[in-house]
Amino acid sequence: MVQIEKVSKIYNRGKENEFYALNQASLTIHDGEMAAIIGKSGAGKSTLMHIIGCIDDYEEGTYLLDGHDVGKFSDSEKAVVRNQWIGIVLQDFALLERYSVLENILLPFRFSPEKIKRREQEKKAAELLKEMSMEHLSGQRVNRLSGGQKQRVAIARAMITEPRILLADEPTGALDEKTSGEIVDIMKAMNRKGVTVIVVTHDSAVADQCGRKIEIKDGRIIS
Repeated sequence: MVQIEKVSKIYNRGKENEFYALNQASLTIHDGEMAAIIGKSGAGKSTLMHIIGCIDDYEEGTYLLDGHDVGKFSDSEKAVVRNQWIGIVLQDFALLERYSVLENILLPFRFSPEKIKRREQEKKAAELLKEMSMEHLSGQRVNRLSGGQKQRVAIARAMITEPRILLADEPTGALDEKTSGEIVDIMKAMNRKGVTVIVVTHDSAVADQCGRKIEIKDGRIIS
């Protein structure tokens, strides 16, 4: 699903303060895997996530997504990938606080090239909320939710277009231990349904629940 070969992300290239956020990084993540990307702060985890998620470009190397060369994608093609192929979950939730739970979950459909009737959109959202035991909060404003509830909404929004990859950047970083465990259980349930799950984390308890750990240090994949 994800094949990265000798990818480098370079800031201030050719200048005295040139910096490799990623340095000749290589890794393969297979379809249906649940993998954790681990490493200390500043190791390059988020940079790698942004490249996998088609948010950031890279200066060297090759990134194949399901056999397609991402380096050849236009900005509009990358936007489609982010909307249809890859669901992204962030530590700070990135929700619209004054919108309802349902309105937040349905946001990706506003940018989707595939037009789906509102009734079908709401049906999909209801199914996801039921999986997360949050169907009773569909009309609730997001700013009235707890951190754990917000992260459930963020996961539902990421999954509403049925992407093949769920990419989570420190999804439990702002949550307590019990709630973190519940969020990991939700991601594991998505993985059992066939979704490839990639979790960027510094939390060893979260990483230990993934099928595989990929460690990054100083911009290099070391294991």
